[in-house]
Amino acid sequence: MTANKLTLTRQAIGLSLIWIGPPIIFFIRDIIGFGGSTAFTGLMYFIGCVLLVSAKPFSFLSRVNPLLALLGYSFLGLAFLYFVLFNQEKTSFGSDVINFGILFVLIILLFRMDDEIQDFLPVFILLFTLLANFALIYSISTNPNYVLGIRATIQYNTGSSEYSGNPQIFGRNGVIGIIISLLFMIKKQEGLVGGKSKIIAITSHFNFILSFIVLALTQTRGNLISIVGILLFFLFLKPSTNKAKKGQSSKGIVWTYYLFFLSAVIYLNNRFQIYDKVVMYYDQILFVVNRAINTGVTMGKAGDNDPSAMGRVDNIEFVQKEFLYKPYNFILGNGFKYKYLDIPILEVWVNFGVLGLLLFVLFNVYILVSLTKAIRSDSIFQNFIALLYLNVFITLFTSGRPVDTIYWIFYLIVIRFINVNNVAGKLS
Repeated sequence: MTANKLTLTRQAIGLSLIWIGPPIIFFIRDIIGFGGSTAFTGLMYFIGCVLLVSAKPFSFLSRVNPLLALLGYSFLGLAFLYFVLFNQEKTSFGSDVINFGILFVLIILLFRMDDEIQDFLPVFILLFTLLANFALIYSISTNPNYVLGIRATIQYNTGSSEYSGNPQIFGRNGVIGIIISLLFMIKKQEGLVGGKSKIIAITSHFNFILSFIVLALTQTRGNLISIVGILLFFLFLKPSTNKAKKGQSSKGIVWTYYLFFLSAVIYLNNRFQIYDKVVMYYDQILFVVNRAINTGVTMGKAGDNDPSAMGRVDNIEFVQKEFLYKPYNFILGNGFKYKYLDIPILEVWVNFGVLGLLLFVLFNVYILVSLTKAIRSDSIFQNFIALLYLNVFITLFTSGRPVDTIYWIFYLIVIRFINVNNVAGKLS
């Protein structure tokens, strides 16, 4: 090791809190009773940033792909410029200042971080997704208004008589949990923290099943669509070397786990008809996904339209009308957060014009090119960010905003680490 293990562990916890931790933050926020408080979320991000602080000198050129950084940072800089000069949603000014502040601080902290953190992050990503899955299960099991079949989320009081929640963030956590758990299950890596632990091995198998359950419960369309492609891309992973496999077998404990698991399933099915509920969710998910795809493909002309997808169809029609009557506004853009479209790739053009669209598209295309190498890496962390990007790519067309922190924390991590060798600190 060229860096202190304690420092790397602290930094891995801090980065996991900022990156993977939002579902847990929302859960804690709900338990304490802060509701939709931005201040509490900002405090948790601040704690994460403090954990990332390092005495290591700032290093840029040897730790990044220059072209990827140029495209990504240029778009982020353009978005900040529009935020300052051409802000169309001043009601969220405070939260936007916090979000941009977090991102700019994170850029600096990431380049003061040792490359070896890639060996520490996977185990904490696994544990954070497990905690978030437990948080959702606990929340719906203690919510008297929840019934099986509706989209699961943690609901918090917004200060009025209405309750609100976001199933997207927990559906995404389910996807992350599936990816990282499956990587621990099928791949071995030399030097990986927790790689030889039988407890981590059994945790990955448990979290894999639990993450699938959470993804089904949230019924988030983009995440459900993306997981199919992600699982197919697992076929392209580079097999573990015999040296990496040596001394890392946990077959006995895994077989014991599945024996207990199948026994529990049989028992629960006899008492609560679990099989019928699984079939119900399977049929419902197929129906929801097919209806959403049909609504999008036919632009709302299908007989039975999905309400969520129909909202995006309405937004596309809005953009068409805007372009018809004011096409010149699409050259420079209409301004920061001009219109919430729930289609990030389209909102980029509407808000930031041709330059913004060009930077954003080239940035994401370059990541797609880069992930073809990362997915064949020996490193589990490299495999993870490559596979997770497939989920992000799908959601660029289905949910969120192009300047959302949840996108850009991941983008900054990709800029810093994709195809960076964790031994030499150079591009591999």
